[in-house]
Amino acid sequence: MALKLSRRHFTLGASALFLSGAMPTAPLSAPALAAPPSLSDHNISSRRLDMIAFGSCARQDMDQPVWDSIAALEPDLFVFLGDTVYADTENMDKMAADYELLGKKPGFQALRRGTPVIGIWDDHDYGVNDGDKHYVMKQDARNIFLDFFEEPANSPRRTRKGGIYTSYLFGPAGQRVHIILPDLRYERDRLPYGYTKEEFHKRVKMGYGPYRPLSDPSTRLMSETQWQWLEQELRRPAEIKIIGSSIQFVAATSGWEGWAQFPHERARLIRLINTTGAQGVFFISGDIHRGEFSLLPVTKTGNMPTPAYPLWDFTSSGLKASVYPGINPNHRRFNNLYYDRENFGLIYIDWGLEDPQITAEIRNEDGQMVLQHSFRLNLLQHTSSKTKG
Repeated sequence: MALKLSRRHFTLGASALFLSGAMPTAPLSAPALAAPPSLSDHNISSRRLDMIAFGSCARQDMDQPVWDSIAALEPDLFVFLGDTVYADTENMDKMAADYELLGKKPGFQALRRGTPVIGIWDDHDYGVNDGDKHYVMKQDARNIFLDFFEEPANSPRRTRKGGIYTSYLFGPAGQRVHIILPDLRYERDRLPYGYTKEEFHKRVKMGYGPYRPLSDPSTRLMSETQWQWLEQELRRPAEIKIIGSSIQFVAATSGWEGWAQFPHERARLIRLINTTGAQGVFFISGDIHRGEFSLLPVTKTGNMPTPAYPLWDFTSSGLKASVYPGINPNHRRFNNLYYDRENFGLIYIDWGLEDPQITAEIRNEDGQMVLQHSFRLNLLQHTSSKTKG
């Protein structure tokens, strides 16, 4: 079945469809993006979102034809989920130049002329591979990143404790979409290597990484200040809450970076979703140079809290990035389907239905759909709030 979709009109069936093309000094400021035209100083807009595009991992030194495909769809919003550029440097002139390369991409320019672009960083745009709170240039890197996204000079993102986390609220009452972007770098504790060099070389051939999950409950992915902010955000009224995580949330541990390497932090967020009564929560993520969907069902899983409703994580990576050898294990990969070439993600929301339908897609560089899943918003409700039908 061919689907012809734009942000103004789309028709989707209720059932899920899956396709796969995969085998199982003062620093220089970067050139600024156009400020999202519909956002107020408080990041609140009455504009309804019907189509949200997202992605991550864009090598600034390579051609990026994917932007043409994204711009052609005219999405209502684009969410950059990290690795905006691959800077990996303590030289802030070099970092600003990397952003300039991205800002000059014709396709990217076309997208930002018509679509608000928001974002959060991951490690390579933060400044160091697998970077954490010990990165010495993080304040300068913060300013360059926020200059690129044309964040106001008085924005709390420039000075708040714990990083550049933020949120945006779109839509009228009854059709509100709350996008929450946590900072998973600025105050993160270090992940120590868990294996010898020889062990790692064996593991990487099987798709595994060098890290073991941390067992010390005092280790942090986010500062306590950010946790308090996140709880407040989860309590804000909205029909849909999308948590844009630069690393995967749901995926099982595979030795690479992810919430799975901080199991106590992941458990804390699941409990927070449960106790705040937040409805309509799902995740979008990046980082792994692959597109896939992961699902945490409402079942008891080890020491992990049972979620109040199924938690989805829709991962899109990379917009332009190298392909990793092999496929990392992830027993929560939905239907074990993935796409391992350049890709971007889409979220469609059909507000015309009494129970709105949400459709997640992964599309390839040419804009062709390679993965898709649809579900009704009522499935992302606490049991006491669900309606029949």
